[in-house]
Amino acid sequence: MMSVAASPPTQALTEIRATDKIWVFGNGLKGSGVMGFQPAIFGSLVLLAANLLNPKLAP
Repeated sequence: MMSVAASPPTQALTEIRATDKIWVFGNGLKGSGVMGFQPAIFGSLVLLAANLLNPKLAP
């Protein structure tokens, strides 16, 4: 996890599969991503679909 201190509660998130990998691009194709390039890619299709339907839900 990025910038999250390890603790029993955060470990529990991993165990119940409430976390996922997110790739944020800091270079490459210009676009609407948080760094000014293509949008982030999520490891889960559910998170990706939610992000596409409502960008305000994006982490």
